[in-house]
Amino acid sequence: MEIMTIDECWENCLAMWKWIANERRNGSKVHVGILKREWCKIHNFDNVHLDCFFCEFALGQCSKCPACQIEPDFTCGFRGANYLGKPIGFYECLVKLNEKRCA
Repeated sequence: MEIMTIDECWENCLAMWKWIANERRNGSKVHVGILKREWCKIHNFDNVHLDCFFCEFALGQCSKCPACQIEPDFTCGFRGANYLGKPIGFYECLVKLNEKRCA
């Protein structure tokens, strides 16, 4: 994959999670991991580490995750909004983190 900027990382991550959240709002029961892969495939991101733009940007090192740079205690289970179990809440957390980043 071509190297992306931090802004591109956030843009791609938010776009993917917005789509996943909308899929869930529309009643999709498809596993989140499959939805992540589907979004990446649709948008020609074939080699994104763990189908996660943050992991791709951080080269798989959680401490370098772009979200951790905003909120040091961020995890994929951030504040009860686990990305697998609560993808809508996870997307909403990412939106708030991005707002904080851009402030």
